Amino acid sequence: MKKVLALLLVMVFALTLGACNGDDPIADLQEQLDALQSTITALESDIEDLEGDLSALESTLSALQAAHTALEAAMGEDKAALEAEIAVLEQALVLVGLQIRAALGHVDVHHGVGYDLVHGHYVGIAHVTVAEGVIIGATVDEYFLPYSWGNIGAIGEQEEPAADQFFVRGTRNRNNIYAKYLVIAGYECVGHVEGEAGSQSPKYMCDIDGVDVEIEDWVAEAEANAKAYAESFDGFTTWAESTYNYIADENFDRHDSYEVADASASVHILKSIAPYWRFGALGWLGNARATEAAVLGMSLTGDETLVRGEEDNLWSVDDAVTGATWSDFPDYFETLVRAYNNAIAE
Repeated sequence: MKKVLALLLVMVFALTLGACNGDDPIADLQEQLDALQSTITALESDIEDLEGDLSALESTLSALQAAHTALEAAMGEDKAALEAEIAVLEQALVLVGLQIRAALGHVDVHHGVGYDLVHGHYVGIAHVTVAEGVIIGATVDEYFLPYSWGNIGAIGEQEEPAADQFFVRGTRNRNNIYAKYLVIAGYECVGHVEGEAGSQSPKYMCDIDGVDVEIEDWVAEAEANAKAYAESFDGFTTWAESTYNYIADENFDRHDSYEVADASASVHILKSIAPYWRFGALGWLGNARATEAAVLGMSLTGDETLVRGEEDNLWSVDDAVTGATWSDFPDYFETLVRAYNNAIAE
């Protein structure tokens, strides 16, 4: 705008001089108008360029603002993740310090054992060591129930079970022969099949203090019962030497020919020793170790919230993600709670 006013003043001055000098004022004026028009055109082009530059600058500014926002968010996430890692490390250091003090005898240590029915067909056992109210050591294991060790072979081409046998046609083509008579934890038990073919299970009714009760129901009824079952295997080495648990004949004497055929239970009564579920990234043993690690440094109440991840199957205890994926994590956790309560009750 200043350029335009200056040009107009120059034109007026030139026109005045031209009139005084006798020049043609009309021609001079036209010449000045043409020059003015050229200047206006140039200014309009400059304005368009400036508007383009302004638009580009605004776009760049928006991009920078977006990048700044994203950077702040990323820094916030990194900070939160770092703080979480620091908290985990601090807890680990406190736990290690407590374990060292316990090993040196500088703090009181209590031991507890818990028992429970787990996975429907096994007796779970948990050992915990507690110092200053928190768990500094834990182990879990399982005893096979007759669901496993009552198996004496595959059905194969056998058409009918013998008088002291029964057939179980289970899931995934697990068609097995079970011994009808067992001595379980010192009690006389008689087996039968339950369910429809393709999803059948073996069941054993036992005469326990004059009352007929299914062995798994008896185990689940009270922790003392689960403990009695586990302790009936104290000193177990082989089935041939088992005193209170064995395959029997109709008189409940040790059977002279039937043997445990289950691939795992035939090796040992404890899963940690038997070759049970050793395949996969975790397997039984890997899940057991992950479950043990999950409770270290904790004071258990039994009111903890257990949630299984939908995608990775990892279990969480309250807000802490564990490394365990097995479906029966809640059963094992409850067994650990029992062990913890028994420890602090000392």
